[in-house]
Amino acid sequence: MSLSALGQAVDSFSIKQPSAVQAEPANGSDVLAQLRAGQVVLKIQQKSSWAQVFFMSDTDQPVKGWVPAKLLAAIGDVSYEPVASDVKAAELFNSKVNANSLRVRAGASTDFEVVGRLVKSQSVVRLKDADGWSNIRFKVDNVWREGWVASKYLAAK
Repeated sequence: MSLSALGQAVDSFSIKQPSAVQAEPANGSDVLAQLRAGQVVLKIQQKSSWAQVFFMSDTDQPVKGWVPAKLLAAIGDVSYEPVASDVKAAELFNSKVNANSLRVRAGASTDFEVVGRLVKSQSVVRLKDADGWSNIRFKVDNVWREGWVASKYLAAK
């Protein structure tokens, strides 16, 4: 399957709460990775109450596994509150938008859906950079969101 066909065959979702990614669609199977609340995943398929998802780990490794389908939410519907480690990261990696208007996308490419918009001088937490794109967290109406923006439109705060 080509990447463009894969992009048409899957949907992007946010994780509602921290969850283990399991090797099989069953409780007790091997845990492959952990997802954090608000993290974006691609849903590949669903079997009963389980969803097979794909995402890039924090160490940029591809992960494909299973999570309870009830933990998936439409992008932007997840309320995220940072934990202590996120607050420390926020102090270290604060950035601000240096464009008049900036689209936030579900993934690191213009091929991904727009999931939000930022305005000039809006503060964001830059989580990581990859190929000219930055994975960020930002607040809208006091709710944390996560997405991707072109890195060239962010400046150190």
